[in-house]
Amino acid sequence: MKFFQNLNNIRTIIYAILIIVLIIAFLIGIRFAIRKLRPDDLLNKTDVKKSNLTYDDSVYAQIASSLYRAMEGMGTQESVVYSNLAKLKNKDDYYQLIKTFGRKENMNLIEWLVEELDSSEIAQVNSILEKFGESI
Repeated sequence: MKFFQNLNNIRTIIYAILIIVLIIAFLIGIRFAIRKLRPDDLLNKTDVKKSNLTYDDSVYAQIASSLYRAMEGMGTQESVVYSNLAKLKNKDDYYQLIKTFGRKENMNLIEWLVEELDSSEIAQVNSILEKFGESI
């Protein structure tokens, strides 16, 4: 009898391990799918109307660089993020900034903001972006 009880315990442990592995695989798959749905494709298909841009390309490069430096490493300089995003005047400025930022460490600007900011800070960013109908 003990032999069969031990077999049942072993089966239970194996089933538990399999369930845990399946859950982890599922969560990894969901995370991968969400990353695939991020705005890269949308923004690459979105035409930026150059005539609507407020700045020349060098200014977008400076803003993108400043945002990256504010978010990389330990801690985020939220005030730098807010002040740089406040420079944007319209959707085309926003889209141009996202395109100029590109991918850093396999994340685009929106992914960086979501990763680095908490919910109240994201709300602050959204209040800046809402003046031209955008949010993250």
